[in-house]
Amino acid sequence: MTDKLVRTVCLKLHPDKPHLLDELRKNFRETWNQYINHIKELGTTNRQRLEEKKVEHNLLENTRQCARDKARESVKSFFEIKKFDDEATFPSPKDEPMTAKLNYRDGYVFRGDLSVRISVRAGDRVYSEVSGSQKDMRYIEKALNGEYSFGTAEVVKKSGEYYLHVHIESEDTPTVQDQEESTYIGIDINEGNIVATAINTGGEVLRTLMLDYSPLKKIKHKHFIIRKRLRDNDKNLKGFDKERHRTNNFVHKISRIIVEFAKEFNDPILCLEDLAHIRKEIRYSKKMNRRLHSWNFAKLGKYIKYKARWDGIFVQEIDPEHTSQMCPVCGDIEKKNKNGRRFECHRCGHQDHRDRNASLNIGLKGMKNFLGNVPSLKNFPSFRKVRWMASGLVNRPTEDIIQMSCLSSGSPSALPSG
Repeated sequence: MTDKLVRTVCLKLHPDKPHLLDELRKNFRETWNQYINHIKELGTTNRQRLEEKKVEHNLLENTRQCARDKARESVKSFFEIKKFDDEATFPSPKDEPMTAKLNYRDGYVFRGDLSVRISVRAGDRVYSEVSGSQKDMRYIEKALNGEYSFGTAEVVKKSGEYYLHVHIESEDTPTVQDQEESTYIGIDINEGNIVATAINTGGEVLRTLMLDYSPLKKIKHKHFIIRKRLRDNDKNLKGFDKERHRTNNFVHKISRIIVEFAKEFNDPILCLEDLAHIRKEIRYSKKMNRRLHSWNFAKLGKYIKYKARWDGIFVQEIDPEHTSQMCPVCGDIEKKNKNGRRFECHRCGHQDHRDRNASLNIGLKGMKNFLGNVPSLKNFPSFRKVRWMASGLVNRPTEDIIQMSCLSSGSPSALPSG
């Protein structure tokens, strides 16, 4: 069974009865709170066991089930975080109205004029015009025309305004048109940077993109210390959602830059490390373990994959074993080949930036999976490390950021700067 592609579009609501949306969010919270308590009491997130528990609610039955499932997801997320963060706390009942999750048709329906009907409870409905970016409105039109389908949606209130976050689904999956003519792009994701290197089947290293985001780990560590102190003193953590929002925004932007970089090449195939394998293999000190696990390797990889697939780019996951230790020129594998951020092969003398070297090997592994063998590499063009979080750069256009890092493939072979 093929995984569905899911894209979230954000639409502003202009409701005729905004007070009913507030009631919906309050009722959803009360139902969610009851399920959180039931899960804690039962010691399980089993759907069947939860259905046996009585829940008082003022929601449509379908929306009540959404509240149940959202509570289950919150608890499952807690147990995942608990594996690497001893300070994680079990979800507690909420005091404020919360984002309400709705299923299509029962909970919300788009009409032909692009307005939306939201069902609050039996007999109570909210009708609303919607507004959004041209791109997002096109997705809604295509879903209405049958090109895509509507998934769940969430009613959100922010700064007094109401929004509908709609999941648009597609079952189209990218395919490889011509393996011999494709460009293989190896992606190496690290705690402090991401590197993408494009290689063609003739052995030419076309371009390398390196984005440095190392300041992010300092921000996350600072917030970790503050959260720990607040927890130790039983203080409210509500104000520290900023870290999560900032990280999510960062992941969205970085993944978009990587996909736009890939689109510059002929029939690109993105080769990504198997990120689940990375997280499983991390075994360091408790402090380093927390830093690496809490840094969203999996989320960044997931966003790159789904954005690439929406743009028709094939993605394959690669076993990352030895990618940072192997020489792409002679194939030698030695731990001592790594020297800080540099790679130096002790057999043939080849030198490169350690992370660019890993991205090359990831791309070559992807090529080997398709073609059965790989060509000898002909060149190693220079590139610049872009400090993406430097002042003013975060909001620069994607194409500007790519150009800042990449030099043309005709540049002489040289060691990268930075």
